[in-house]
Amino acid sequence: MHRSESLNKLMKIFILAFLCNEMHSSLTQSNAAEHPFDAYPSSLNGSEATLEHAYYQASIRLAIEDYMFGEGHICGGAVIAPSVVLTVAHCIHNYQTQTSRHPAELKVVMGTLNRYQRDEHTLVYGVTHVHRPRTFNTHSLHDDIAIIMLERDIPPAHPTVKPITLSLTALRNVKVSETMADDAVKQHKLVVTSWLVTKEHLPYTQLMSFNATQLSGQKCADKYGQIYGPDMVCVGYLGSQAQETACQQDAGAPLVENNQLLALNGKQSVDCKSNADPVTFVDVSHHANWILEKIGDGKNCNSSIWGMLAFLIFTIWTARRTKYFKFWL
Repeated sequence: MHRSESLNKLMKIFILAFLCNEMHSSLTQSNAAEHPFDAYPSSLNGSEATLEHAYYQASIRLAIEDYMFGEGHICGGAVIAPSVVLTVAHCIHNYQTQTSRHPAELKVVMGTLNRYQRDEHTLVYGVTHVHRPRTFNTHSLHDDIAIIMLERDIPPAHPTVKPITLSLTALRNVKVSETMADDAVKQHKLVVTSWLVTKEHLPYTQLMSFNATQLSGQKCADKYGQIYGPDMVCVGYLGSQAQETACQQDAGAPLVENNQLLALNGKQSVDCKSNADPVTFVDVSHHANWILEKIGDGKNCNSSIWGMLAFLIFTIWTARRTKYFKFWL
């Protein structure tokens, strides 16, 4: 009887080992099929970004899908204060429930250019609050702006992450000629930083940097019609031409000039194969008053408030357990 039980256990071990091996092989093949691209094709009009020029970059992710670091990335954003990240509202909108995503669903990754790698300088923060204008329209994407409040402040002396200044000058009011002279283009140094995915939705690992310029609003109005709202600006990429490789940029990708955040990519995606087309960006200065009102000094006070509350509860609980509690009342 004892020998029979031993044989049964041995058979179970062999079966379990076989199943584990099959599952491992299947998982390995699946991961290999979805492995991100480490290098960009030469046909793309851009270059790999550097932390020196993208210290403000944020990767906004769905926490439940980020079980493999980087897989949960849904859009880009920009750090504008010690505990504040700015992005577009449709990024954090749940189209199934038609509501804003709960803060617990999100996390923000900063301080890394490779969305699949983390090192000693990478910051991974939870989210405490999400704000968006009540006038945000999911169909027209008007007022497509959102504030993400982080669970704690970014350290002031952090080597790879620091806030970028919010522009207060309206881009929409800048007059832009239909054709800009070469000298004017060179002086107008707008930069967009974004992670990309192929048309098959396979991601590239490294953050990319693209040179851009502001176009006349009429170009975007002609292409997008009523979607081109009063808080949007029209942007084109310098040196753009039809590419052999199709890809998509992040919604919420920051548009920057002279260390100031000017706008965020307002489209759901940008097709790199036809990136000569004008692109709509959300002018952050249009929402500056609302942003500044919501974020205050831009620091997270929740930790100190909750700490004081916890200390108070602990003190009362301890006092109630002592014979001297009656003297506290």
